[in-house]
Amino acid sequence: MLNVHLRINDAVTKKPTPVRVRVSDAAGNYYPPLGRLPVFAVGKGEDVGGQVRLGRENWAVIDGAGEVPLPAGVPLRIRATKGPEYTPLDETVTLGAGQISLRFEVARWHESDAVSVDTRAHFVSPHAALLEAAAEGVDVVNVLALAHAFVGQDGNGYPILSNVLAFSGQEPALTTGGHDVYVNTLNTHGALGRLGLLNCHRAVHPLTFGSPDGPDDWSLGDWCQQCHRKGGLVAWADAFRSDRGVLGGRELSLPKRFRRSGTAKVVTDPFVAGPVAAEPGPELPITSDVPREPEQQEMS
Repeated sequence: MLNVHLRINDAVTKKPTPVRVRVSDAAGNYYPPLGRLPVFAVGKGEDVGGQVRLGRENWAVIDGAGEVPLPAGVPLRIRATKGPEYTPLDETVTLGAGQISLRFEVARWHESDAVSVDTRAHFVSPHAALLEAAAEGVDVVNVLALAHAFVGQDGNGYPILSNVLAFSGQEPALTTGGHDVYVNTLNTHGALGRLGLLNCHRAVHPLTFGSPDGPDDWSLGDWCQQCHRKGGLVAWADAFRSDRGVLGGRELSLPKRFRRSGTAKVVTDPFVAGPVAAEPGPELPITSDVPREPEQQEMS
């Protein structure tokens, strides 16, 4: 095996450019660049930055250059992509004896005025998100901090707040070459649903409420109001999944005067024509818009 210097340039600038790359042999064996793994985790809450699995194939994300341990004398397939505006690279090469470099180019076939935005990414560092955005042709990425459970090495479960210390709100956490990464929040209730709170000048806390994380003393409406007070935009996450906050969506769709503590009969759904809970239909829990005491108010 030789450590081969792989470089993929932009066809116009002739400089290395971020790409997603896969090097494999005829049997499908994957050869990752140094600093990337041949096999890696892809589960919830696991660090997957800089590498991605597509179907059964593992790919690496690089800044345009890297060293790859490769065998000589066998056909190797080199593939690289840089988002929808670049023609994908797909070439087969065979390294000669002592050959320690490979050079390729990717060319733009289309230039669009559109801005591409990823409004929800998790469990990836802002630096990894920036690299992946540049490699995939995404202009803006919102990495959303969130609360979730983690099992420690001692076998106990702990709550962690992923990326909350990197919160940037209305300013990019990182930017380069026309690509920006913002860190905002995903606020979650187990039954009512999830809201992406974007572009707030300060984070809206708590990131979660309700059993087993604490008392049900907030509502999705409270989160929305706090987000708007801070100049932000609310995105309803998992809006059309029946297991991810349909009740929360109904709460948001009701006129404010009907949102009270306790229970109420929900008779309309914004996504279904006609009644969805005919008399004497079930009483569904909704949460309070009653003003809280001053010491409970979120400070701007």
